[in-house]
Amino acid sequence: MPKKNVSFRDGVIIRVVKKHDLIIEFLVKETTKMEKVKSKFAEELGVDKSHLCFIYKDRFIAHDDTAQTLGLQHRDEITVLSLEQAEPGVYDLVGLD
Repeated sequence: MPKKNVSFRDGVIIRVVKKHDLIIEFLVKETTKMEKVKSKFAEELGVDKSHLCFIYKDRFIAHDDTAQTLGLQHRDEITVLSLEQAEPGVYDLVGLD
């Protein structure tokens, strides 16, 4: 993929990774809430965003987290897992296929 010239005053590029086979990069402002990124990623996959779990450095990412509050740097990676119901009231985190 060709690299695009980006002014870091405009924000940072973050990489959202689904099991190492799908990487989508987003240019976000440091104050953009991760809920927006999660919604766009879910839209690209055609899944419900409530079934996705974002993780950065072994920490679950909340909807109101931002690149700034997480300390995200240019091209840092966020891992995406799926929440699946194992039985009523019990959910498992699994990698997306």
